[in-house]
Amino acid sequence: MNQITIIGLGHIGGSFAKDIREQGGLAARIIGVENNESHATQALELGLVDLVLPMSEALLEADLVFLTIPVDAMLQVLPGILDQVNANQTVMDAGSTKEALIESVKDHAMRSRYVASHPMAGRKTPARGQPSVGYLKANVQ
Repeated sequence: MNQITIIGLGHIGGSFAKDIREQGGLAARIIGVENNESHATQALELGLVDLVLPMSEALLEADLVFLTIPVDAMLQVLPGILDQVNANQTVMDAGSTKEALIESVKDHAMRSRYVASHPMAGRKTPARGQPSVGYLKANVQ
């Protein structure tokens, strides 16, 4: 895989990026999209992503687009992301609910490029601080 784009570099997105780095060889580049400047800075400083770019640029060469933002935000951006992807790109999410997401793109021409998914790695309390190595692997249920 050449490029993974992660939209949202908080705990789930950061942990996903960290696990990809630790595994090695899964992607030549990891690109982040993040509105929170401190999350973007931390992801760059920790080497979790190679670049943080605006969404439209980050989608251009992505093989995989991974949405790790809150579901209400996903509802706003998912249709626009599908407007920009091609038949060789895959979009997946780490949202906790699926019905509204699937409904929002059910008739989209690129719906087949969207894989509704869930890492099953949530926490009972909000995550704080640095992303965790092995967090997703250790918490898969």
